[in-house]
Amino acid sequence: MLDAKTMQRDSALPFAFPRVLDLYAGSGGLGLEALSRAATYVDFVEQDRIAVAAIRENLVRTGLEAGARLHVTSVAKALSHLGGPYDLILADPPYSDAAAPELLKILSIEPPMVEEGILVIEHERSQPMPDEVGALILDRARTYGSTAVSVYQRRLPDSER
Repeated sequence: MLDAKTMQRDSALPFAFPRVLDLYAGSGGLGLEALSRAATYVDFVEQDRIAVAAIRENLVRTGLEAGARLHVTSVAKALSHLGGPYDLILADPPYSDAAAPELLKILSIEPPMVEEGILVIEHERSQPMPDEVGALILDRARTYGSTAVSVYQRRLPDSER
């Protein structure tokens, strides 16, 4: 659902996000796209063993494994030990529960991203997402059928700038 335009911060640059975190990575498509667009590295987080095997295979097939780190664990555990900071966080949590709003809350408290970092989160269109949570400000949202993609930017309060 995400395209290069959504993920690209400045169209004059080939890829403006050198450090990427791909949460709920699935087959790794989003992180692989980032690597193919010159991201320095991508941390993939996925706990499903079948999906992990697919990520490994896709990394080998594309020759992009040198820039990848694969974390076979839950997102909650990964966020407790991954330090970042990341320029771009991509998240495609399961639609069947309230994972998207919960993830947004977690990332707003201690965001492992740089100032002005971007969070792109895919969720059900019917799942309401807030305009602002902590330092995360909704920049834009798009819908595609029953799916929505919300793009948040991290902004520090004026007192911390």
